[in-house]
Amino acid sequence: MESTCLEAAAGDLWVLRYLCYDPSRYPEHNGWYYVNYWYCDCDDPEGMGGDLDPDGWQSAYSFSHGSCSAQYRVDPITVVFWGATSAQQVEDHLADHTDWDEHTGNNQVWYTYGYCVNMDGHSNSEWDEGVIQGEQYHIRLWEGRGMDGDPDNCHFTHYVVGTPHHEVWDTPQGSCGSSYHSVYDNETHPDGGFNNARDNILDEWYPDHHYNWQWWGNNQLFRQSKGYGAGMGCWYARADGYVAVINIWHG
Repeated sequence: MESTCLEAAAGDLWVLRYLCYDPSRYPEHNGWYYVNYWYCDCDDPEGMGGDLDPDGWQSAYSFSHGSCSAQYRVDPITVVFWGATSAQQVEDHLADHTDWDEHTGNNQVWYTYGYCVNMDGHSNSEWDEGVIQGEQYHIRLWEGRGMDGDPDNCHFTHYVVGTPHHEVWDTPQGSCGSSYHSVYDNETHPDGGFNNARDNILDEWYPDHHYNWQWWGNNQLFRQSKGYGAGMGCWYARADGYVAVINIWHG
């Protein structure tokens, strides 16, 4: 891949060139061809990534059930790793920049172009036992699909979406839920566990990786299994509805 940075009125205009191979195309070149992708790394929230939310609210969350029905929404998508060709590539960067180098947790699914697809990878930090009974950062990852439901290969819209969250491990409060994992709430932790985990990635990756913002509106309030004590209510966590589109390439 070749990359060139050019000065533009709206900011830095980058040209990414991908060398592709498809034996059914361009026989005069034995199937080899280039795809050029242009994007503007500037303040415009649409400057990088374009519309990555083709299916509205269903593409903006992960789900705990293969039907991808609204009642099974679990975690909001809050990061898009633009230019990433695989979940493994993102996992490697997470291990390098944030020390999220563990890989434990259950599967969830993501809805894209009419398909509910299993996660392609995930990363988490080691459990810190100094807070409550334990806490960690965790993210599930899905590779961007084409309209046929398969990951895009050799295409200029390579990307991976993720659901980072900062969670605790603690005994659930029976009236709130049954899971021992609860995302930090937005009442006692104003940023909340969804925003906090996303922002942790940005803090650790920048300035090596630039990013822009997109508004997806995925700010549903999710009840957590942990509570404030008997009769004192449950934790609730929500994202702020903004997705960080992060350039996977350094610089």
